[in-house]
Amino acid sequence: MGRQLSQSFNQQTIANYQQQIDFAEYLSGLKKAVFYAEKLATYTEYEADLQFARDKEVFKGLPDEGAVTDVSAMEERREFVAGKYQRMTKNVEEEIETYIDMMQISLDACESLAVTDLNGMFERGENQKKIRTFLRSQAFTNYQNKQADFSQRWQELSLRIDAQLALWQPKAASPTDPLIAPHFIEAL
Repeated sequence: MGRQLSQSFNQQTIANYQQQIDFAEYLSGLKKAVFYAEKLATYTEYEADLQFARDKEVFKGLPDEGAVTDVSAMEERREFVAGKYQRMTKNVEEEIETYIDMMQISLDACESLAVTDLNGMFERGENQKKIRTFLRSQAFTNYQNKQADFSQRWQELSLRIDAQLALWQPKAASPTDPLIAPHFIEAL
C-alpha cells in the first residue's frame, strides 16, 4: 500500500496537476479579460452616443415653425427626455464600472499567476498550443477588431492585456543564449 501511495502522490505528478490548475485559471482569466475588453470597447464614445440620442428625442417632438404649440406639453417632453438621459447615463456608467472591475480582477489573477509561475507554465507546449488556439478564436478576433477603440479610452487596461499576450510570444534570442540548446547537450 505504501508503494501505491508513493506512486499516486509523487512530487512530479503533483507538480503537473498544479501546473494544469494554474494554467486553467490563467487561461480563464485571460479569456475573461479579453471578453470584457471587447464589451467595453462599445462604450468608447458613450457620452456622444447618449447626447445624440437625447437630442434626437427632444427634436423629434418639436413642432414645425409657425405651428401652434402647447408650451406645457413641450416642457413635459423635455423634462421626460432629460430624466431619461440622466438614467441612461447612470446605467451605462455603472455597467462600464462593472466591466472594468471584472476585467481588473481577471487581469490581477493572470498577472499573479505569471509572476509566481513555479511550474514552468509558459514553457509547456500543451499550454502554448491552447493559447494559440485561443488567439485564433472568434472571441479574440472580436477583441482585435475593437482593440483600437478600447485602447483609445482604456489604455492602461489595454497595455495590461498586451503584456499578458506578450508572455506567450516566442522569446527573441539574446547574445548570452547558448548556441546549442541545453537539453541537446544533456542528451549527449
